[in-house]
Amino acid sequence: MPEKRSSRFIFFLEKYGISSLELPLIQHAPGPDSNRLASVLSDKSFDWIIITSPEAGSVFLEAWKAASSPKVKVGVVGAGTARVFEETMQSAEGSLHVAFTPSKATGKVLAMELPDNVGKRSSVLYPASLKASNEIEDGLSSRGFEVLRLNTYTTIPVQSVDAMLLQQALSAPVLSVASPSAIRAWINLIQNVEQWSNYVACIGETTASAAKRLGLKNVYYPEQPGIEGWVESIMEALDAHTDSSNSISLPFESSSPRRSSSTPPVTVPSNQKASKRKRTKYRKQHPGESVGITEEMRFVAMRLRNVNGNKVDPCHSDTERDKVEEKNDYELEGETWRPSKEGLLKFLVDSKLVFNTIERIVDESEDVSYAYFRRTGLERSESLERDLQWFTTQNLAIPEPSNVGVSYAKYLEEQAGENAPLFLSHFYNIYFSHINGGQVIIRQVSEKLLGGKELEFNRWEGEAQDLLKGVREKLNVLGEHWTRDEKNKCLKETAKAFKYMGQIVRLIIS
Repeated sequence: MPEKRSSRFIFFLEKYGISSLELPLIQHAPGPDSNRLASVLSDKSFDWIIITSPEAGSVFLEAWKAASSPKVKVGVVGAGTARVFEETMQSAEGSLHVAFTPSKATGKVLAMELPDNVGKRSSVLYPASLKASNEIEDGLSSRGFEVLRLNTYTTIPVQSVDAMLLQQALSAPVLSVASPSAIRAWINLIQNVEQWSNYVACIGETTASAAKRLGLKNVYYPEQPGIEGWVESIMEALDAHTDSSNSISLPFESSSPRRSSSTPPVTVPSNQKASKRKRTKYRKQHPGESVGITEEMRFVAMRLRNVNGNKVDPCHSDTERDKVEEKNDYELEGETWRPSKEGLLKFLVDSKLVFNTIERIVDESEDVSYAYFRRTGLERSESLERDLQWFTTQNLAIPEPSNVGVSYAKYLEEQAGENAPLFLSHFYNIYFSHINGGQVIIRQVSEKLLGGKELEFNRWEGEAQDLLKGVREKLNVLGEHWTRDEKNKCLKETAKAFKYMGQIVRLIIS
């Protein structure tokens, strides 16, 4: 890792009484586009410069100065990367401004959250490692950004590894790594992955995923990437190790692509004993938690349903479960099923009020988390308006919204202003329940009362389940940033959402 970040990391380790051994395994080298960066900065302006690592920041700053320091707006993946620019910003007189950091320090979230220009295609320059994935440019391109990626640096294995340092590293209980490249270099050194079973603490999820793919076990990583969280993961790994020796090995990167030396850094000794820490107790996961918050909500919904003794098996595939859920979402079990046109109109009017409310909120709110749920293709307000207009041609009076609909709309407004996760729980479940149940009820009512007419409420441009999947994936990503307490409250709101929607559907038989 770069020297400044390495020093800061060592400081945190020593603060907790953890001794460390630095083992250089990879070094930076110029990438194929390194010579182009300065000229591109001179010739063209960009809405955003995206920097995802301290090394990318260092390479960029050198080219930026060579290009006579043009005015640029920078988005960084996390606080550690932002620190690379602190000194330059103080002397740049406003020509360089770090203007964006995502809510979670990953490329995926950065690509989801980077602000765009309303009504204009935004341009992005992305100086990256040759070995970086396409996650960021693909994510930004899918949102309409114009992305120019330049592979300005790469990582290569060091020419030799000190044998004595390697032996010490192999015996350390915890291996701490900051990049997939360091993981690959380590795997090449240990040769037999299955026989090496010590613990691994990674700086973030991307590195941890690489470690698992390459066969390493006992992998730890923080929910929020960064040095502080990384140290916490190291401490968890040490706690989990049955014979903790209070030392870790640090495969690290030589600091600069312009420095060819691979001289091993100084070993950092420590005679301090780590304070005795209480072993971490890991809570039992909620059903569906490993998949995401929407899966947790689905398990709650399944517990609310039991039609004629038919229970949903959580081990079934999504398709199988949806088939059962279609029967269950708006169950009127035990009630006389005698729909009327007047009741159907009450249901449609209240439904329109609810959908109008959630769609207006996500369109007008300045909360960035709501922006991901605009123009999803699931919107129902206009479809319901067309249905109600059709009923007026049938000489039927359109009623005012009922107390149930008004009460729910008011509740949604309150939640939207006070707690985004709770509002989004309702937002998702309202669409989910209509797609997986409500439209079945409407179809049955139409066959009884309207000669089988297909209402606009049940029609989408595209497959409804595919559109819902897109919303589900976005909500799962956002849910990764929520606390466990927030998620638990969302699960309670799921039950409340089904209660409200159930009351509205019962208007059909009122």
